[in-house]
Amino acid sequence: MDNHFKTKIKNVLTLFSNGIPRDVQNESIFEISVITWLFENGYINGIDTSDKDGNSYLELKITDKGLEFIEQEQKELIASNSRQSVYENEHPMASKVVVGVTITLIGTAIIAFFTWLFTRSLFFINHNNISSLHLTLRSSRMSPQTLTVLF
Repeated sequence: MDNHFKTKIKNVLTLFSNGIPRDVQNESIFEISVITWLFENGYINGIDTSDKDGNSYLELKITDKGLEFIEQEQKELIASNSRQSVYENEHPMASKVVVGVTITLIGTAIIAFFTWLFTRSLFFINHNNISSLHLTLRSSRMSPQTLTVLF
């Protein structure tokens, strides 16, 4: 059973876990293939009113098997969270090192990109035979002067 289907099963069983009987037909909000699977495997029970026009069920309720499935899923979730917490407690620096290395790599990539971009722009300027750049400096005390910068 793949995780996507297992999630669908868990969601439907959670809705049924309040004990209120539900009627399900093809145009229902529930995915009928999930309901059919749950019904055929004993996670829910009720009255099967399916015919050649499609599947439908009346007065569906969750079974003990369905409740056990939900409980097992909750236990697995708690266990996986506690395993992660134990690892983080036993290896407090591991997550900090991973974050630090990741930030360093991202920063290096950004610097490399802008360095590449800058060198490409200089190549473009030199390649188009722009030989000098004239800047006019003005000062209130001095007359205008021209400064030439050669590439």
